[in-house]
Amino acid sequence: MHWDVIEIKPAGNRTLAVKFADELTGTIHLDSSYCTGVFSSLLDDKLLGIPGTYIPNALR
Repeated sequence: MHWDVIEIKPAGNRTLAVKFADELTGTIHLDSSYCTGVFSSLLDDKLLGIPGTYIPNALR
């Protein structure tokens, strides 16, 4: 099964709205307990905190 993501948008603090190629949509909440090590920068609410913030091209 392939999960082709076609759209990702910030939807709040450490929350992403995701749309897949088959039109399935949902949200992903990145719990702060998983934001350790290389993911610790995700604790910065400026990164994924408000709609319209920077999302790297690799995730678009």
